[in-house]
Parts: sequence; structure tokens; C-alpha cells
Amino acid sequence: MKKILMILFLFSTVTFSQVDKGRIRLEFNGEKFDLPINSIVLRKENEIVISARAEKNDSTGQQLISMELPFKELDKANLGVGIKESELRFQILSRTKAYKIERRFNFNYGPKDVAVEFYYGKERVNWQYPSMQLKIEATKIDYNGKELKIVGGFSGKYKSNMPSESSKTIVEIKDGYFEIIL
Repeated sequence: MKKILMILFLFSTVTFSQVDKGRIRLEFNGEKFDLPINSIVLRKENEIVISARAEKNDSTGQQLISMELPFKELDKANLGVGIKESELRFQILSRTKAYKIERRFNFNYGPKDVAVEFYYGKERVNWQYPSMQLKIEATKIDYNGKELKIVGGFSGKYKSNMPSESSKTIVEIKDGYFEIIL
């Protein structure tokens, strides 16, 4: 009996770990990310907040994308206005093992002010009041009775407002795509 329970436990663990939770794709300063979502957390606060984390960790290095998307409402009729950009949070991490290089970007639109950080290795690339162009939207929300699928896109450019680097783009996120399956 113990052997049967152990086999069922192992089978269920493998089956549940293969559940499709979606993908996040983007290009971050020239580096391409295409990662399966590992975990999703759904919270109800003043709005609906979906936190998604996608990660790949192998012999070449680590890539991680973490997103926190606050929705005013999950309604097919209001796709373009669904995500509250004023409380959006992103984290992108790229770490290569061979060259021991780490690039990390944190973007927090928080309740009061925008906090943006970019690290190259352990050095923080400093900027004052960054100039931002950010676009994010949900393009499809679909519920088929079994699962809720949210599809969207995003992109952003962040420039320094420091006099010495005023026209230099520090961070560029292109071709951002997310597919979240709940």
C-alpha cells in the first residue's frame, strides 16, 4: 500500500508541476527572454492584483522576470484600461555564470512615487528622475469555464535626466508579451 501511495504521490507531483501557467517574453537591453511562468498569486485588495514569476536557471545562467499587475477590473469590454499603470511593478534579472555578469532592473510605480533601479553587476547605474515611456495593456481576457487567460503586451524606454547622460537610453524593454493562465 505504501508503494502505491508513493507512486501516486510522485505521479501527481510531476503532473501538477507541468501545468501550463503561461509565458512571459521580452527583449531587455538586447537580451531575449522567453520564460514559462512558474508561479502565480492572485490577490483582491482595492483592485485585483496578479503576481507572476517566470524563471529559468540552467548551466549558462539565470533569467528571471517578476511582474505585479493591478487590474481595475477583469472585463473583456475594458481591455485597454484594465491594468492600473500607477501601481505596476517589474523585476528583470539576468545573470550569466561564465562571465559572472549580473544585470538587474527594478521598476516600481508604487503608491507615491516611481522607483526605478538598474544594476550592472553590483554597481547601481544612477539616474535622477528618469524619463520614462511605458506602455502596457491587456489585449485579451478569456474565460472558458475551466481557466482564465489574460494576454497582453508591454514595452518601455527609460532615460537618465542627469546632464551628462540626458539623451542616453539606460534601459529598453521591447516586444514584451505575457500570457497568464489561472
